[in-house]
Amino acid sequence: MTMPAATRSFLRPLALALAALGACAAGATPYSIDPSGTIVTDQATALQWARCTFGQAWDGSGCTGKTAAPNWYNALQAAQTANAAHYLGYSDWRLPNVSEMESLMEMDSANPNIDLTAFPGTEGALYWTSTTDEYSFSFAWYASFHDGHVLRTDKTGLGYVRLVRGGQPMAAFDALAAPGPGPGPVRPAAPTAVPALGYAGWLLLSALVAGGGALRRRLLRPDPRTCRARSR
Repeated sequence: MTMPAATRSFLRPLALALAALGACAAGATPYSIDPSGTIVTDQATALQWARCTFGQAWDGSGCTGKTAAPNWYNALQAAQTANAAHYLGYSDWRLPNVSEMESLMEMDSANPNIDLTAFPGTEGALYWTSTTDEYSFSFAWYASFHDGHVLRTDKTGLGYVRLVRGGQPMAAFDALAAPGPGPGPVRPAAPTAVPALGYAGWLLLSALVAGGGALRRRLLRPDPRTCRARSR
């Protein structure tokens, strides 16, 4: 018998949460870095991330060079440009959706809210996601690594880009996500959108995204310091 989609959506977060706790019990680190030092794999989500912000390059000890800060449309184009150039040896990079980007946030760190060992040189600023706000197609969701918030802004604004590949889409972890086409000259292959629930509904859901993010992050990837404490 086929499992209903709603059941799969409910069970998947639970399964990954248990896997993350198991990884903690086994003493696993939250990230692994490939031999070239350029790609970071999140052990909880199986997503592979470009270690450096787009525009920078890994020089063996850190991310160097000038970071690019395009608008949302050009951020999507950056992924296509990277794929055409076989960026870091792959041609299936994309702009992450809001849940994927939020999963990188470390609330125990501050400005930037991220593991700087895994992602050195990260800007404490806005990073674009592919998620369009369905209430206003001219807005998209972003993650701020300055203060750990996930909010929306006009697509003509400027933000940084971190590309992702592989893994499984994390729409199941984002109660606001739903597949749908995005407007603009460049459309992501599988964007997500926020349902149109009216301004008051958006305010409430926005608060839930920002406030509930810490819980999702704890479930998806245990704090490495907690893992170390348990191993003592």
